[in-house]
Amino acid sequence: MLVATDCLSEGVNLQDHFSAVIHYDLPWNPTRLEQREGRVDRYGQPRPEVRVVTYWGADNRIDETVLEVLLRKHRKIRGALGVSIPVPGSTSDIIEALAEQVLTSSGRAIDVPLQGIIEQLRPKTDALDAEWERARDNEISRRRSLFAQRRIDPSEVADELAAMREAIGSGTDVEQFMTAALRSYGAAIADDAAASDRTYEVDLAEVPDAVKDSLALRDTNDSNMVLGFGQTAPKGGLVLSRTHPAVGGLAGHVLDQALDSSGATEGGRQFVAARCGVMRTGGVSIITTLLLCRVRMSIAASARGGEHHMLAEEAMLLAFAGAPHRPDWLTPEQVRPLLDAEPAGNVMPEVAAERIKAIIDAEPRWRPTVAAEAEARAEALAEAHARVRDADRRQGAVVRGPGPGRVAVEAQTPTDVLAVYHFLPKEAS
Repeated sequence: MLVATDCLSEGVNLQDHFSAVIHYDLPWNPTRLEQREGRVDRYGQPRPEVRVVTYWGADNRIDETVLEVLLRKHRKIRGALGVSIPVPGSTSDIIEALAEQVLTSSGRAIDVPLQGIIEQLRPKTDALDAEWERARDNEISRRRSLFAQRRIDPSEVADELAAMREAIGSGTDVEQFMTAALRSYGAAIADDAAASDRTYEVDLAEVPDAVKDSLALRDTNDSNMVLGFGQTAPKGGLVLSRTHPAVGGLAGHVLDQALDSSGATEGGRQFVAARCGVMRTGGVSIITTLLLCRVRMSIAASARGGEHHMLAEEAMLLAFAGAPHRPDWLTPEQVRPLLDAEPAGNVMPEVAAERIKAIIDAEPRWRPTVAAEAEARAEALAEAHARVRDADRRQGAVVRGPGPGRVAVEAQTPTDVLAVYHFLPKEAS
């Protein structure tokens, strides 16, 4: 049990340890109650139901009045609209309305002077109720106009949305990465896991400590855990999304190892990722080379307040067939299947080293295509900015320089080549 003031009503995540909220006091502003509830009833809450108890004294007329006049009215409107509407009127109007309600609902005989006070207060109560109804109607009209807007045609920004989803990855990508990486580091993941709800039982007993540290999950002595990749948290487990610290931590750990040139091992295991690799596979019919590149682009967007500078990064996959000094570049549709290629034979280390050296020595032949593709990505990003601005009826242009209402995107060269993977056709049996 955690007892706290409203200091915990904003910006604190309590869903991992709590599943109920008890409101001991009843503030006249209902939003404060929702803020408290939102600390527990939020994304990642493992319990299917969060209980909320509103606690007040049966002999306390003030509490009962606040509940009747404000909280129930507020929740009724929220239930109908799905959003909260602030209590209308000033603080003095609300206090006077509450006072009128307390006096008229006391059940006692009211003398003449007190009756006069009530008559003076009643217009405040009626006005508050009318103002709240007006606020509800305004919200309905505003939402209709908001969601029925005509400024942006969804089809005009559909391509940008699809490109964004492709760039940041999906929940399936996160699931594939986490399960593959953890297995490579020695984690035991049951093959008969409940794939239908994308939930896995994972045993980290054999996983190196450094990997556990990267997951930031070492606050428990139990090496067994349940990981979920769906929309709801698994019972007694964690739901992992692309932005979860465990996903970012493990990805950073894998990348750091791949960039480590010391050649060391971890926990007696070879590193699970490498910047260079050669393998035989049935996924290609001719010799093919895959390049993993990182494109960095500077964005200069001019606005009324001056020029705003940003930096964008994008991973880029390029591949060519044939000898590296005479590359035959593949289309994006041909490149994607290479990521799913499976090894189908051994390659001697001396042969692998010789082939990687030949690719690196031929860099002057394939580097211009990498630079040209980076420039094309910068042009595409500038055009995407212009299309979105035009869809919003703003002024935008694809240019190479500053100016009012313009967006300039420039690729930073040379483009980083993070990895080189070489695929040899499967040997005939």
